[in-house]
Amino acid sequence: MSSATKIMITALLSLGFVLGLITLLNYFKFESSLAALTDRRLAVIADNTQDSIEAAVNLGLNLQNLESAPAVLQRARAQDGRIEALHVFGADGRILYSTGTGAVGDAIDPAWLSAARQTGARSWRVSTDTALVTGRRLDSSFAQGIGGLALVYPVADGAMRVAAMRDDLIGAALLILLAFTLLGAVGTTLALRHVGRLFSGLTHAVEDTGSGASGSRIPPSLQAVAASLQTNLAQARDQLDDMEAILAAAGGPDRRPATGDAGAHGPVVRGVGAGE
Repeated sequence: MSSATKIMITALLSLGFVLGLITLLNYFKFESSLAALTDRRLAVIADNTQDSIEAAVNLGLNLQNLESAPAVLQRARAQDGRIEALHVFGADGRILYSTGTGAVGDAIDPAWLSAARQTGARSWRVSTDTALVTGRRLDSSFAQGIGGLALVYPVADGAMRVAAMRDDLIGAALLILLAFTLLGAVGTTLALRHVGRLFSGLTHAVEDTGSGASGSRIPPSLQAVAASLQTNLAQARDQLDDMEAILAAAGGPDRRPATGDAGAHGPVVRGVGAGE
């Protein structure tokens, strides 16, 4: 495997890891932001609807005989076309008014009624696999908990939007990775080609030193470097030859032992001990 291939694989793995992290972070950020935005929007609609109904009840009207309630619910639903239904129910859990067809008189989901009764606050929330229910407790000037309001919002639309954003993020990451692959391959090839030529020229310069070669194989940009390298190598070779000549002369056959510690039978080994 060439150096260019190794560099490209390392760069692509690093970029792929970074892009994967960025994609995941953006995906979860979009999902949480969309959920928070949906909750705030539904909370505003539910609060306004609650205030409108309670204002009529505080005038002394009975919740069961509130003629303006259907119109109030229809206006609230028109604020967001994705709202599935709005229900106003009594203290017994029976639906009094609804934007859904045929829902009046039915009992609300027991989970809704349980959440409305268990919480001490005026708002409650129930989330299922198919819908998000935002609820409000209805009070009057004379009593608390005379009924409740339930806003049903399907989660399928939000899931589709999150899935679409996920696909867009993955597509963008793949496009960036592909573009980097193409540009990086071209850039790495060009860069390593120049480095390869540089080392090739230096190798030729070393091989041609002292051989009398013309140096025509060396690129023009490396002629000066090659010439300096040849000169330095020639000087180093001459110095080595001089040192070898000096060492050969010093260790020649005319050399005699200075102190006679080496005789015809080899060196004399002196012992060290008590009887020396």
